[in-house]
Amino acid sequence: MRVEAFSVQATLDSIRSSPNATGVADVCISFNGGAWRGGMYLGVVEYLQAHYPADVLNGWHFVGVSSGACYALALAMEFPVEQLRIFLCNAASKARSHRLGVAFRVNDITGQIILDMIATMPEEELMRRLHGRFALAYSEIGSCGARARLAYNFTSKAELFNAFTATGHVPFYSSLTRTPRMNGCRSIDGVFTADGCVPLLPARCVVYCCCMGPPTFPRPAGITPDIIELPGVPLSACFKTPSSDAEVRATGEIGSALAAVFFASTSWNERYTAAARGVASLQSDSTRAARHSLRSGHSDVGSPAPGSSAMYESGI
Repeated sequence: MRVEAFSVQATLDSIRSSPNATGVADVCISFNGGAWRGGMYLGVVEYLQAHYPADVLNGWHFVGVSSGACYALALAMEFPVEQLRIFLCNAASKARSHRLGVAFRVNDITGQIILDMIATMPEEELMRRLHGRFALAYSEIGSCGARARLAYNFTSKAELFNAFTATGHVPFYSSLTRTPRMNGCRSIDGVFTADGCVPLLPARCVVYCCCMGPPTFPRPAGITPDIIELPGVPLSACFKTPSSDAEVRATGEIGSALAAVFFASTSWNERYTAAARGVASLQSDSTRAARHSLRSGHSDVGSPAPGSSAMYESGI
């Protein structure tokens, strides 16, 4: 696994400063968090899987933070959206059976969704599909506060699952006693840092759809969401467990409708066409090198460090 510090603003500045650079642009679908309301992204996944063939999606990048990382993973590993909906409904049902819902029970309720997903594919095949195409953001806690980190190129299911416990960890809500650790450092939900809130696979992708959950989360300057639920959903509503399978489906339908509008828009078609033809990519030499590092696992950008983690390292 590779872990890298990143800055959304630096990425935007790099892109804007190289308007005449050449190279092949990549499509990146970026999912924000949203807790249970992140079920809206289920509809985005459903739309993409229904309207773009697998060989096209296999050439795209997917990145997410918090609950959004689950849906990014589904697209990267070609996980059937209907099965994901079943897993989500099962998790909601289990949460409703507990007085406190998912509070203090993240690993064995919502975390089970990830475990069930990755259990459907042999480890070697899963790592191959995710390599160079999937990343998630989390916040590393240090003496200077929270700093955004990007994790990618995982080498095992254990490593991948531990990263998911980090990207979705909300202190006290997820656990009363322990905090996940990544590379030996305490880690929490990526939405606690502005850059982590909108992970762009920095310096690697110039064509992306940023799916935002509730706009109450911080957002870096210069980021305009392409798919967003309006009016915004209050943060408290995001943590409310769906009352039924029908509610899970209805929330997904909102995302599907929003995705249908965006992916049929002129804005998307212009960016997608540019990416497909490899023109107007806006990538400098440094961004191409960074993009290569994601695929190769060797980075010269930011502050990379080799990572190692084990299943349930967080002990939640």
